[in-house]
Amino acid sequence: MNEANCAEPRCDDGVLLDSGRDYPRCEARQIDRRACEQVLDWRTRAARDHQIVFDHIERYGEHSAQRLFTRSFVAQVQRLSRLGHLDLGYTPWGQA
Repeated sequence: MNEANCAEPRCDDGVLLDSGRDYPRCEARQIDRRACEQVLDWRTRAARDHQIVFDHIERYGEHSAQRLFTRSFVAQVQRLSRLGHLDLGYTPWGQA
């Protein structure tokens, strides 16, 4: 079964059929595909849990977070964090 984007007819999912060796061009595509899948996974997790964005900023810096999650998403998460969380069970004078 030849990779959809691979022009090499001897290639089967990154392995040359005649020699059994890895085919470097397909291997590079597979790495790119895996990297894209990981980025999408990070973005999905960050959309559910904004702490992931803050942890990434703390460890790798804001510029890295902007490249991974997008500049606008990081700005939105930071803006939302400044608003604080609405807790209907708590008031400044004690429990509601």
